[in-house]
Amino acid sequence: AEYMGARTRRKLATLSGHTNAVISVAFSSDARRVASGSDDYTARIWSAENAACLHVLRGHTSAVTAVAWSVVNEDSTRELVYTGSTDSLLIAWDPESGTEYVAFAARARITCVAVSPSRADRGVLAVGDGSGALYILPPIGV
Repeated sequence: AEYMGARTRRKLATLSGHTNAVISVAFSSDARRVASGSDDYTARIWSAENAACLHVLRGHTSAVTAVAWSVVNEDSTRELVYTGSTDSLLIAWDPESGTEYVAFAARARITCVAVSPSRADRGVLAVGDGSGALYILPPIGV
């Protein structure tokens, strides 16, 4: 993946490590980290500051099609990363340690994941799958 400056339109960094197509990306709330999902069955946590790969997240058995970050505490100091895959699993990860938490099994391949930005609904998830279902889930892995 390449990281380009918005104003200068020049490349800021190239994040190398995935062995197949990068399918999904998302910035953390403080924009200091990036999560990426790939057709190599992994997700990765990257430093946006120095392009270093901080963690390789291995838990899916097929392509990682969706990634999303969620702030999970009042002072916005703790986040989780959610990954969705064509293996129909949504997994919550600790981006600090790379630890896998609980998973949710959809009926079909997961196509998208979004996290509510509302403080009142902190961490509520919307997950879409290939069967046409849209799941609204309470925070998982918290």
